[in-house]
Amino acid sequence: MFRSGYFFIEADGRRCHCRLMILHHGEKAIYSFQQDISGQQLNIVSTDYGWVYHSGIALYTQRWINQLGEQVELRKEKALLMPNISTSI
Repeated sequence: MFRSGYFFIEADGRRCHCRLMILHHGEKAIYSFQQDISGQQLNIVSTDYGWVYHSGIALYTQRWINQLGEQVELRKEKALLMPNISTSI
């Protein structure tokens, strides 16, 4: 089974793997995570106050949003530290 590079930890401790697609609405970037198994999407945005829900699945936790947002930020930081290496977030 193909495992995508992003995940959040479900209540029972299992990792739920997701694929990321970045959508642009004006100057706002919407980070759209599609779950590998169910295909459901969770869309989040970064604000001055942290990562927040934008749209998608109705059942989610703020913990999932924070976990996915932290992974995006970590990959952005790595890309800035290694500008000569082709890195996608």
